[in-house]
Amino acid sequence: MPSSAMVFPRYAWLLAIAVPISGSDEAAWKRLWETKRCFELAEARPQGLYEGLAAAVFHDEAKAVDVLEWVIRQRPQSADALLAHNQLLYLHQRAGRMGKALAHLRAMASSPALKRGSLGGAAALFEAFAGLPDLRVTNARKVSSTFERDDEGLWIPIQVGGKSTKAFLDTGANFSMISRQLAQSLGVPLVGGRVESETTTTQKAVMQLAALPALDVAGLRVENNAALVLDDEAQPFSGWPIERRLVLGLPVILSLGAWTFSNNGSLRIDPSPAPLAEKPNLCFSGATPLLEGMYQGKRLLFAFDTGAGRLDLWVNFYRAFRAQVDREGKRRTVTVGGVGGNQEFPGKRLPRVQIHVSGVPVLFADVDVLTRHSIADSRLLDGRAGRDVFNAAAAFTIDFRRMQVSLSR
Repeated sequence: MPSSAMVFPRYAWLLAIAVPISGSDEAAWKRLWETKRCFELAEARPQGLYEGLAAAVFHDEAKAVDVLEWVIRQRPQSADALLAHNQLLYLHQRAGRMGKALAHLRAMASSPALKRGSLGGAAALFEAFAGLPDLRVTNARKVSSTFERDDEGLWIPIQVGGKSTKAFLDTGANFSMISRQLAQSLGVPLVGGRVESETTTTQKAVMQLAALPALDVAGLRVENNAALVLDDEAQPFSGWPIERRLVLGLPVILSLGAWTFSNNGSLRIDPSPAPLAEKPNLCFSGATPLLEGMYQGKRLLFAFDTGAGRLDLWVNFYRAFRAQVDREGKRRTVTVGGVGGNQEFPGKRLPRVQIHVSGVPVLFADVDVLTRHSIADSRLLDGRAGRDVFNAAAAFTIDFRRMQVSLSR
């Protein structure tokens, strides 16, 4: 006979409300949450707040909304409610629902549990998009297309403003981005004034905001896409043709579901609903996708960024494998790039590293290891995985419905 959880998957969490939660269990779940060990948290089968948080980071929208809004109703002025609002904000931001995200931001701003000034420039950004309707795909269906792959990255055929071009696919971009010159040529209206945002290298970038007209992405129509407008001299646009200075960020990528790339240049996109994978290897930290990998039997967690070309390893990795890195690595200065520009940090270079992704061994050559904290989240993650994860794959799929990256040889 099936369990209640199988019969009522959306509301299964309600069955646990009456079951007492021990302090030791909650403390363990809290440690896993605070150290971003999302896969271990889900495997621990948490209850209450932490079940909702686990659902949020795996983008299980129905469960996350049910549980976290229940937490907010029960203790509206508590630190737990603040954390619930924060994760619901990110859930809606990732899906391109800026109005709903703003409602949670405003609730956070009024919370007595909020540390003064901790919202930074987020308020100005979200307020500027207050009137933007939810991002939507109006003709969702499976499509086949092509893509281009070069040293810069993955390029997807699109139409914007009736003009055909190719856009850069970047899972590391919280929002889509467009250069000022391209926005002007397409007649894209700007919204609000300039805002300042922190980049992955902790530098500040000044930008404006825009609501992009409908995008035709490989035959799929995406409407109401919030975008950041950057100067044409800024990274990553400075070396690109003007007509290609457009980045498809996480909300568009997520809304279109599963992207399957083959090394013959073919692309398939499937936006139809699908259940979470039995063993997902993607989760979220806010608006940043995290990818699980394995190295020498140890579980690793990487920021997953198709806008980056190479695998970078950070201080967490260095501490875990310091003897090997010191023995095999050559000292060097590592340049780290982001929207705000480049920064240099001390590090070492390993000649080769083999990491298993989705059960497939992937060999990386000349891998930089940072030996000092320098990048946002570098204290909790093992590194950043870029496009070279896919170099030896005959095909690979990025699937934000099932929260899974898969490789085939």
